Amino acid sequence: MKQKDFLIILVPAFILTILWVVFSIYHNYVTSTIKDPLTFQTIPIDGKFDKLTIENIKNRQRVDPLYELLTLPSTDSSTSDEEITPTPTDTQEPTPTPTEETIPTEEVILDEGLTE
Repeated sequence: MKQKDFLIILVPAFILTILWVVFSIYHNYVTSTIKDPLTFQTIPIDGKFDKLTIENIKNRQRVDPLYELLTLPSTDSSTSDEEITPTPTDTQEPTPTPTEETIPTEEVILDEGLTE
């Protein structure tokens, strides 16, 4: 490509870039996220902390987990004189209750004579 061809591409690209930056700045200036009445209504947060509570948290006792499972001594069933028998469970099934038949709302309205 010739030098003239490069200028034909670079000059409009440079002008377009400059316009893009200018309009972006203008857009950010015109559209604010906080309206003026709201800026007067906002109240800054006080930096007051309850120092006693913070000191209590700092002075807490640190507890580190052991990550070990304690095993309980098991009793050997062969040395025991008692036999373990399973507890019987209730096998009674629930009985279904009859339900009332629902009446469609159209029939109710027609029966009352409210509609044609």
